[in-house]
Parts: sequence; structure tokens; C-alpha cells
Amino acid sequence: MSVSGITQFASALRLQLNLGIDTDNTGSASTNKGPQLLSKAVSLLDLSNAQYGTLLLKDTLHEQAQAFAVVTFQEQQLSSLNTHLVNIQNVVDELAVTDPADTIAHAALVEELVDREDQLSTFIGAQFHASELNIGAVVNANLGVSSQTEILNLYENDREGADIIGQMAAIEVNFTKIFDALHNEIALNSAFDAWMLWLISHSGRSKRVALRLVNSALPTRTLSPELRPLLMRPEMAW
Repeated sequence: MSVSGITQFASALRLQLNLGIDTDNTGSASTNKGPQLLSKAVSLLDLSNAQYGTLLLKDTLHEQAQAFAVVTFQEQQLSSLNTHLVNIQNVVDELAVTDPADTIAHAALVEELVDREDQLSTFIGAQFHASELNIGAVVNANLGVSSQTEILNLYENDREGADIIGQMAAIEVNFTKIFDALHNEIALNSAFDAWMLWLISHSGRSKRVALRLVNSALPTRTLSPELRPLLMRPEMAW
């Protein structure tokens, strides 16, 4: 599997945003931290047709789950994407040097970061049809805080000590905003239902936790008739 185009794009983005590679995200595909779990999950995907402009969208839910999707931006879309990412990184950099004790300034930056992430997510959603967005997820109680933009290693396989064959850029988004902006609402509902079912069936803790994560992350979207009864069952209450 060649991932040269993905790696070239990740390298360009890393230089543009002055990012590093997580030193804990090297040498092993079997740990339980968020970046490594994403690396492992994405390394198992078929990326043989990926090209420059391919990256990972990720949405972290309460530090316990991450939804993700691989997308490819065309050359004419990259300038606008880069503008959004630079605007976000500027706020991230400001937050890093702002004392949380300065509550007014810190809160204002946090709010601005959320707003810019929402703007990025709306932009991304407008670039794709729902059929192009295949949602996956990883669930773990100890994912930890996710970086806004990070560089993930891609492994040859998911075995212990697997060789690193490339890197992929991963950016934090708000899938609610992306879903709202995507084309083709019928296919969109199918994608949303598929993500919900994945979390419900693959949660390493309980279905109740998975449902709570999804429900709190995407409060504005309507469940399909097939999924709605799951939320009505007494054992799913919280």
C-alpha cells in the first residue's frame, strides 16, 4: 500500500502549522491512547487510492470516543481549507500561552476556538455528498484530550511493533455541523444511523455510555424509526 500522497500532505500541513509528531505515537500500534487507537484504526483501511489532500476528520466525544472519517480535498479546495486551519491554529497557540486564571481572556479564546472549528466543519460539509462520508469510531474510557490538529502514524499492520509506512494529518471537527452542511439528506441519515449503531455495538464499556456519548454530541439530529426504540429502553436511561 502506497501512502506517499497522504504523507506528503501531512508533512506540508505539519510545516505550515508548526506541528510535531507525538513521540508516544511511534513504534507500536497496540497502545490505548487516542492517537494510537486512531492510527491503528486508520492503518487497517484501504488507502491504496488515497492522494495528496487526503486527511482524517475526527470528533472527540467526552474523551471517551472518537468518530472519524477519511476525506480527500481537491486542489481547488485546499487554499480555503488551509485558511481555516491556520485561523484555528492561531487561536490554539494563543490559548497555549494564556493563563487559565485570566478567566475572561481564556474563556473568550475557548469560545473563539469553538466558533472557528464550527466554521471549518461547515466548510467541510459543504464540499462533500453524504455518500462520500464513511463514519468509523473508536471507543475507550481513557482516550484523553485530543489535539486540534495532529499527525498520525500509519502502520503496515496492527501487530505489535509494526513498521511505520507513512503519516496522515488528522483535524478535530464538529460532525454535527458537517452533517448539517452535507449534500443529500437521505444518505446523510444513513451515515448517522451507521455511526450510532457502531458506537452502540462496539462500546468497550456499555451501550448506555455509547448512547449517552452520541446523544450529547449530536442533540439536533433526529433518529431513524429503527433506532429510536433503543433510546426508550429502561436500561438506556441516564
